[in-house]
Amino acid sequence: MELLFLMPLCLATIFGIVRRKRWVGSTLIMVGVSVGTASATIYGELLLGGRASEKLVQVFMPFVFFSFLATLRGLFPPRSATAAGASRASSSAQKKRA
Repeated sequence: MELLFLMPLCLATIFGIVRRKRWVGSTLIMVGVSVGTASATIYGELLLGGRASEKLVQVFMPFVFFSFLATLRGLFPPRSATAAGASRASSSAQKKRA
């Protein structure tokens, strides 16, 4: 069931990142929270259950970091994109005045 939700969302997120769409922050939050929720339950079971090997814990660690970074990237847009958009708007306003 989770695959039916995540696969189209991941494809949309990749498309949005490549094409620099404004809505990519929303999809990153959805992907980050979904992967984080699934990873937290699996990781919690591995650590608290005491049955996991060190290698298995290391395999699941990138999923935890990915979900954290994807959620943060969705919440906070990059500074260069907002600064570039503001400078373009001010330069186009100056051209119209001249």
